[in-house]
Amino acid sequence: MRELTLPAPLLLLPGLGADGRLFAPQRDALGEAVQTPGWIAPASPNEDLCRYAERWAASINETVAGFDKDRPWFLGGMSMGGMIALEMLPFLDRPPAGVFLISSCRATLALPRLIRLGSVFTGRMPAGLLQKIIRWMAVPFAVRDGADDDVARRLVEMAKASDPEHLQWAIGAVAEWTYPGPRPPLGDAPAPPVFQAHGRHDWLIPLREDDCDLVIDRGRHLINASHAKTVNRWLYDHVTRLCGIDESAEPRVEDPDDTVRRRPELAARF
Repeated sequence: MRELTLPAPLLLLPGLGADGRLFAPQRDALGEAVQTPGWIAPASPNEDLCRYAERWAASINETVAGFDKDRPWFLGGMSMGGMIALEMLPFLDRPPAGVFLISSCRATLALPRLIRLGSVFTGRMPAGLLQKIIRWMAVPFAVRDGADDDVARRLVEMAKASDPEHLQWAIGAVAEWTYPGPRPPLGDAPAPPVFQAHGRHDWLIPLREDDCDLVIDRGRHLINASHAKTVNRWLYDHVTRLCGIDESAEPRVEDPDDTVRRRPELAARF
């Protein structure tokens, strides 16, 4: 397969307890156009995701202001990062041309009750102990999801480097997230299309199949790593199409993961 180099910037927001290292499989394949903004600190232990996204959008706006104004840009996120990406949309000065959700959800109803119940216990747990538990779970989590040793190592490193208080805030904020569905940007700009890739056996955020244009039949939560070639091709195809690039004459290969089932008729709806 030829190299898949994105023709426009793609900002990907990481999931809980993660940072830019989470998207190493995407940067390696898609190039420097893939960027991961650093987390900001919550304003208070009780700050909700909407207010947090509004504050984070201010720094995203500064980044986007430096992009080529003649080219579109794209926003996405994995897991919690996808939720924040959706909440950011009303606060972005220049809306993205598309939003990508990886192992995430587009409305509160998709969150399992287990996440909400778990926040009750983690809220009472010392933040340092919570960080250690997440670090201990990193390797089993990667193994369960079919990721390789490098991914497991990165998960452990990210857990060690994470801010314990930020972790505790994040779990509570996700558990209390109230969001009926994507809100349009401010002003006259049209709402960007939202695309969603999900593993059929995601045990953390269960699949809601009608929301997805890409379902990975054997995928769990870490599909950006366990099925990186497929996720990268999905991102590349949507970005190039929305950039107005016609690659219909280019030589192509079949999906590298034959467990994937594409649903183009659903993609057109979002």
